[in-house]
Amino acid sequence: MQALLLATNLFALTALLVGLNNFSKDSQSWRLLPLFLLVATRAVMVIVSFNAPAGQSGIIPALDVFSVFCIIWALMPNPAQIRPVFLWTGTLAGGILALLPALPGWPAPFQLHSIIILVAGAWFIVSSLPRFNWLCLLAPLALLLANFLALLQLTGFWGLITLLAYALLIASLHWEGMQIYRGRQVESEATARQAVHLSRERQRLLDVGRIISAIPSLSQSMSHVARCMATVTRADQAALLVIDALDASRFYLAAVYSPERPITLVGRYQQRLPLADFKLLGLALSADSPALFAPQSNPAELAEVYTLWFEDRIGPAYLQPLLMNGRPVGLLLLGNPVTQDRIQPNDMALCRHLAPQLAALVEAYRYYGEGDPHPPVLAVAPQPEPALVGAAVAEANAPRPRLNKPAPRPGPPALPAEPVTGTFDHMAIFEAIHEGVVVSDATGRVRLVNRAAERILGRSRRELLGQPISSVYGQIDSAESIEDLATAFSRRNKPLPTFAQYDDRFVQGQLVPWRNNNNEWLGIIAIFKDVTPNVKADEARNNFITALSRELRAPLTTIKGYSELILRGSIDDYTPDQLHIQQIMHSSVDRIVAVLDNAIQLGAQNKNKIVPHFAQVDVMAVIDEALQKMASLAHLQEVTLTKETKSELPPIIADRAHLLRILENLLENACLYTPPGGYVSVRAWVQHERADSALQPELVLMVADNGVGIPTTEQRRIFEPFYQIPGALEARGMGMGLTVVKELVEGHKGRVWVESVVNEGSVFQVALPLTQD
Repeated sequence: MQALLLATNLFALTALLVGLNNFSKDSQSWRLLPLFLLVATRAVMVIVSFNAPAGQSGIIPALDVFSVFCIIWALMPNPAQIRPVFLWTGTLAGGILALLPALPGWPAPFQLHSIIILVAGAWFIVSSLPRFNWLCLLAPLALLLANFLALLQLTGFWGLITLLAYALLIASLHWEGMQIYRGRQVESEATARQAVHLSRERQRLLDVGRIISAIPSLSQSMSHVARCMATVTRADQAALLVIDALDASRFYLAAVYSPERPITLVGRYQQRLPLADFKLLGLALSADSPALFAPQSNPAELAEVYTLWFEDRIGPAYLQPLLMNGRPVGLLLLGNPVTQDRIQPNDMALCRHLAPQLAALVEAYRYYGEGDPHPPVLAVAPQPEPALVGAAVAEANAPRPRLNKPAPRPGPPALPAEPVTGTFDHMAIFEAIHEGVVVSDATGRVRLVNRAAERILGRSRRELLGQPISSVYGQIDSAESIEDLATAFSRRNKPLPTFAQYDDRFVQGQLVPWRNNNNEWLGIIAIFKDVTPNVKADEARNNFITALSRELRAPLTTIKGYSELILRGSIDDYTPDQLHIQQIMHSSVDRIVAVLDNAIQLGAQNKNKIVPHFAQVDVMAVIDEALQKMASLAHLQEVTLTKETKSELPPIIADRAHLLRILENLLENACLYTPPGGYVSVRAWVQHERADSALQPELVLMVADNGVGIPTTEQRRIFEPFYQIPGALEARGMGMGLTVVKELVEGHKGRVWVESVVNEGSVFQVALPLTQD
């Protein structure tokens, strides 16, 4: 008997240690109390069994019943799931059943008390389990079997089953501890993942905020924001819609960006449209909260919105209202008409967090970016708006007002007061512009300089202020006469290009007239950009091309001279096949010389050194000469070369060498990209084009072929330097011919364009004025 009690006491102590390991730092730490009472009860039983006289034999049965009560109590994981009335009634009944066997002369065997507690306790355990588990019932069932055998006086296996019950109690507590540990681990991993996600989202928000804040200029702020949001959120398209500052019932498309393809909206930017015609925009603005629309539920309404930038596909769209002091100033739209992917929740959260910052940019753009009816949404050289600079000058010269009393400013209306800054800080924007800006007053003295100007010019603000602005911008960089430039500058507000060199630095700039709303002269705005890397790269390239041309021309002249002697019959004893080979050599030399001429001409144009020498030119003679020069190449390519111009053409005032180069490059390009058996034709005619409310005559030259054609997506890029169409036969030439054509045509104040269909051919047309100013 004492050995069994000692063994169960050790098992109870083990169960307490398991409980301390599993429940001490958990919400179930209360379960340590019944386990502690179980250990204490079994210890008292051991002490009593060794020392109790015969009259105290009833204490051990009572303690044994109380041990059963403690085991049931310890195995209940969540008593809160049991109705309180049942829980307290069961607890009170269990305590009474544990005390009764201690009464002297109590007739009922204590095993019966234990059986009653175990049967009721099994129901309590099952009721408190979140999910049914047999392991929690094994210890009570084993004790139930042991007490039932003892009640039947079958004590042979009673001790072993009792020990098994306590072992199952330890196993049950250990299993629960493992479940708690796994739950804690899963919870910790989830918390860690959530923390990492929140950290990444917070860092992403900060990074995007910094990118958006680094606007190149106020006039480009909308296209900058659209490009950033589309790139960061991986949306197919992003657009910014701005509410008209003078009429809140109308809006206009300020910018749209698509990573898939460039979007050009001629005439659609700045077009005021009524909000009432676009249901989705009205819904998003009226709710003052973001809205997500799916093509399945709003196909017609989404089609209306996407047609704003001529998109014929529809997809999920997310609209984020941009509010300033509770007043809508615009909308940010993210759409996926290409991939049809849903807008992700983290991207929507990013838009919500960035909405106040975007609203401030839109509000600034509404007042300081709308002065030009067609602002340069995708301009190459961003410039600060004169109105913004005017406000910055006024702010720099005026004393700083207190936050709650903004000082009045001339020009555009002041922005609504912000909760923190109070006024819109024009000087902050002026200092943040990446281009150097120097502003003079009406007398020509410098009055305002930003940080970028100090860095680019290499002079401090203190040195520049008060100096004549002519000491800053260098020399006028234009081939036009100074009289024409002065007229364009003073009357039409046309910027003057400038160029200056400071030691080893090269600075390119523009002089912009500054006038007020009454067109009164206020001064000059000088805008600068450091182009030293570009100039040095151009110099290195031009030096290389010049040296290469000088080294190649001597051997090429020798090869060409001998080839011409052979082809003219000056040297006898050549078979027809050998003459054909000589013709190929002669044509190849001509092509190499043409490539060198194009490279030299392109390099000189980039340095603004090519000035047309205008004179009266016979167009028909130039066409005939170009066809004669291209005859050998056409014969070699097995292409038919024809002239379809029969009527006489009037003479044109142009540079004859440039006009010949234009025709040669177009004809060579057509011959190279026309398969054998094709044709290349030249036409020329005179038409009248309206310019400045009058009809002006112009010469049109057309070179047509039935070659491989040019894809529509590539037609905008073929005039770029060194660009070649991917997959068009093999690479022929260096991609400079059409670039030279465009530069020479623009030097004559003309225009060039192409119409082409893949596998059907191309038509290049050049329009040149018959006379020059």
